[in-house]
Amino acid sequence: MKKRDKYLWMKKTDSSLLLWPKASVERSLIKPTAPERFVSHNPKEKVTAPYPLPFGGLEAYGISHAAISAHAAAFYTSRSREKFNYISYTLSGSVILKIDKKEIQLKEGSLFYASSKSEYTLKIAKVWRIIFFHLEKSKRWNNLTNAVYIVRKSKFLNEIKYLAEQYFKEVYKPDRSLRLLCMYAEQIAYFIRRELSDDNTLWQKVDEVLAGVESGSIKDFSVKKVARDLNISVYELNKFCTKTYGMNLATLSNSIRMDAAKRELISGYMRISEVAKSTGYANVHAFSKAFKKSTGMSPSEFAELAKAKISQDPGNNAAAS
Repeated sequence: MKKRDKYLWMKKTDSSLLLWPKASVERSLIKPTAPERFVSHNPKEKVTAPYPLPFGGLEAYGISHAAISAHAAAFYTSRSREKFNYISYTLSGSVILKIDKKEIQLKEGSLFYASSKSEYTLKIAKVWRIIFFHLEKSKRWNNLTNAVYIVRKSKFLNEIKYLAEQYFKEVYKPDRSLRLLCMYAEQIAYFIRRELSDDNTLWQKVDEVLAGVESGSIKDFSVKKVARDLNISVYELNKFCTKTYGMNLATLSNSIRMDAAKRELISGYMRISEVAKSTGYANVHAFSKAFKKSTGMSPSEFAELAKAKISQDPGNNAAAS
């Protein structure tokens, strides 16, 4: 076989070189990076991508691309100061990573993170099965770590693998659930953050607070009270939250309540008064005011828009053949 016949497609830009063998498989969770002519919406094909979501999903959490892939021999990529941060989890096989004048073999269970500042190459001898994510270049991801790159054994591989597989199954269904996809996306982003965080000492305690906010069980939320209960200053608490989540605690708690409210409004199972109560607001007026400030529309307008977009969603109307 001639060398050029080995590859399905190639990509060369100022920041990357990618050689993609015909034998490779890439099943994207959101929009693909492969040329459109090679991409199918059938999840059984080798190069796939789902129909775009009307809203929400992984992109809402700053994940611009994600896939479950099995790259074959001769796969090669070279990146230099890309517009995104990259993280991959090796499921099986291996790849040779060249970075910082070193060669490192990524094997089963390995985590590889490369910031947008990094320069590296990846070359496969046989096969490399992975789950990978492109994380947007922004404060909410850049603040997690100062490292240019990280190579270590993953702490949350099983959780990431399960959630990515569930997301994959759901997003390709002909009657996919946006509510489920939003929940899976939130959990995927959560475990990636846990993976990259340099400071895990406050995670569990802050998580308990945020779970209370999301469930509506914390009615009179106060940043000062949370800081006092954790025996740290408001400054230290907000510094931790900004580094870990990309926003201070007050903004974070509001974002969590709004995300929970959106999921309920998308599902259509609850009346607006019930959504307000379930997300911890004192009354419908307070909820509606906060919701409009966050989204630019009232809860009823959002619910109607969600209903319209879901009815127009090609993923809910296309055959799954």
